[in-house]
Amino acid sequence: MKINKEKINDYATSMFFKLEEKELILVEKELKKIEDYAEKINKIPNLKEIEPLVFPFSLTTNTFREDEVKERLLTEDALKNAKKIENNEIRIPKVVG
Repeated sequence: MKINKEKINDYATSMFFKLEEKELILVEKELKKIEDYAEKINKIPNLKEIEPLVFPFSLTTNTFREDEVKERLLTEDALKNAKKIENNEIRIPKVVG
């Protein structure tokens, strides 16, 4: 499928928004780049036979470090810089709704 401004404008209209001419040119340019990349990928020989890559590294070994037990932080020390404390919990202003 070849991308052009008319198709982009039709898609935009069907989604109930209008693009300015500068936006149409920018979107067309970006979509053409994507289309070019897709065409390059489709030219890879035996592409259908290649198994999709799920993760780029082998996970046969554990790459995480062992947990280390350290001295715990006392509640008083954890709360000493808090502006507002209720029932040994830090109270913060409501963020949503």
